[in-house]
Amino acid sequence: MNTELAFNPADLFGLLPVLIVFGFACAAMLFEVFAKPDASRGFIANVSVFGLLVALYFTYRQWTGTEGPFSTPIFGGMMVADAYSAFFNVIFFSGAALTCLLSQRYLVAHKLDFGEYYSLVLFGAVGMAFMAGARDLIVLFIALEVMSVAVYVLTGFVRKSRRSAEGALKYFLMGAFASAILLYGMALLYGTCGSTDLAVIRRAFDGDPELAGSLMAKMGLVFVLVGLGFKIAIAPFHLWAPDVYEGAPAPVTAFMAVGVKAAGFAAIVRMFTLTFGIDSLQFGADGKGWVGVLYLIAILTMFAGNLGALHQTNVKRMLAYSSISHAGYLLVGVVAGAFGGLTGEANSAVLYYLLGYAFSTFLAFGVIALFGKEGEEYVHLSDFAGVGFKKPFLGLALTLGVLSLAGIPPLAGFFGKFYLLKEAMEVGRPEMTWLVVIALVNSMIALYYYLRLVVFLYMKDATREVPIIGSAGATAVLVVSLALVLVLGIFPDDYLEIARRSLLSLGPQ
Repeated sequence: MNTELAFNPADLFGLLPVLIVFGFACAAMLFEVFAKPDASRGFIANVSVFGLLVALYFTYRQWTGTEGPFSTPIFGGMMVADAYSAFFNVIFFSGAALTCLLSQRYLVAHKLDFGEYYSLVLFGAVGMAFMAGARDLIVLFIALEVMSVAVYVLTGFVRKSRRSAEGALKYFLMGAFASAILLYGMALLYGTCGSTDLAVIRRAFDGDPELAGSLMAKMGLVFVLVGLGFKIAIAPFHLWAPDVYEGAPAPVTAFMAVGVKAAGFAAIVRMFTLTFGIDSLQFGADGKGWVGVLYLIAILTMFAGNLGALHQTNVKRMLAYSSISHAGYLLVGVVAGAFGGLTGEANSAVLYYLLGYAFSTFLAFGVIALFGKEGEEYVHLSDFAGVGFKKPFLGLALTLGVLSLAGIPPLAGFFGKFYLLKEAMEVGRPEMTWLVVIALVNSMIALYYYLRLVVFLYMKDATREVPIIGSAGATAVLVVSLALVLVLGIFPDDYLEIARRSLLSLGPQ
């Protein structure tokens, strides 16, 4: 453990965007305290979005203020302000801003207009940002808990809904067990290497092959994988996702699907690809290390997600299983990145995939959030029948959202999946070829349930009248998400280059 933790005020500049979000989260709480009971909380949403935009601006300034990839250890090396964490901060802060905009009219329509909601969204984004910048196991755990507690509360925010309460309780109980397992794994790694610093752990494994192959190191790695695997909903740790996604308010589900998954993968790429390395821990005589474990989990996760989604008639549950399958696709990139090393392109494809997935998900959930009122969401497939003609813009947005998730060109989802699988093939190993084939088979399976929703939008007649919320904020979310899904798909090279540059800043210092 690093013992030189003298406070340096200059370190705060490395965290400036995150501190801005934290400050506005505290302000949102105070605004709720002093607001009149019968006053609208829409102004708190506007203030929160403003704070997130300011944070995005300073994140951009961090990126453009240096030549080449920047990486600055802060707080004694327990965190790092680098281009990698800045890339993920864009996803977290953008996702939080879109969530706040999407929630304004949603909360009013469902009689949930409370200012602490926006504070929780911002605190969740702070936890995510700390996860992406953590270079110490202690900071990583604290960041994960800050994020998790905020999302637990947001999941159960519909206080009078049994479904929401059930989802929040399941998420909390299973999340608590997962956090305990993660903490135990971190303790085992500390006992093995004598440090919680990721860079020191890497040097210890590189310097002592017997240490890397010890039972304590193996068990520590497995427990860390279980804890992080729960957060990104990889099989077999995915069973919570459908109930939680269904029970949470639709804007929260979008925030969870985008932010929590991106934060989990930010930690996994930093830890597993760079801290542990492909051959650091040996599982079995084949010498594949932890990569062999993730290889099998990727296959299981893709099939669990796509096969689970096939029979769903609840659109939120369908997209929950879809989210699980996307975690499997992303693991393909993580495995390929481990074989290819830091200079390989697979890890940059993972980052680009997450960016496209984020806005595709908000495009889909942005429409879903508008269906319902007074605590009830209308999310059965039949509720979307004929919407494509009655509400052309909503129909178009939802169609392009699910088609992007399905990987249809020229949308962002297609190029994300294309580059991911292309880089996996270029590793040149037979096992990776088989993994790509399995991913393609799963993509074909996914087409069925995505296109099934499109069929209901345009080829089925409505069976009942569904209330649809009118919202300028939600319209803005849909317009921004739609534009970015198209731009990321039509002009992918610039954003892939940004992902490559961010990865060059990654690694033990």
